[in-house]
Amino acid sequence: MKNKSLQIYVACLASYNAGKLFGKWIDITDAESVDEVHEEISEMLSQSPQPYAEEWRIDDTEYLPSGLGLEGMVSFALAVSEHGHQNREALAMLLDEGCVTIEDLSTEFSDRYKGSWEDGVSFAEDHAEQLGLIREKANELERHIDWKSYARELLSEEYWGCRGASGEFHVFAGS
Repeated sequence: MKNKSLQIYVACLASYNAGKLFGKWIDITDAESVDEVHEEISEMLSQSPQPYAEEWRIDDTEYLPSGLGLEGMVSFALAVSEHGHQNREALAMLLDEGCVTIEDLSTEFSDRYKGSWEDGVSFAEDHAEQLGLIREKANELERHIDWKSYARELLSEEYWGCRGASGEFHVFAGS
């Protein structure tokens, strides 16, 4: 997955109320704190064409999960920074599924994320191989295994997974 910036579009409400659109896209990919983002918002407001611009709102986002406030968005950006941008989609999935809170996202991701595969069957085959259930000379027996059924069982009892917009099938521990 390409490195895509985590961004928010912050609009000046004084301008909006005066019938003008004024705002700024702010890249929070490398933000280390909410205060850092607030500084950029304050700078944007100071450049507003409207006097006494103090209020703002987030009108749009890029590559961020929905339903997060500014603090949650910065926490998500920190988790992406810690786990790598290639895991952004999987981090968002874990959060969107309601399995974890934004405060626990980074730790839970480390504990639960198993990786990405082409599909559930590929995960099941890999899982069986890693557990030593399939041996080198098992090719003859392997063709008689119902991998779809094994995948269904794994993904309903011990793991869960879903396909992301990238096409990858992400798997997590815990159903």
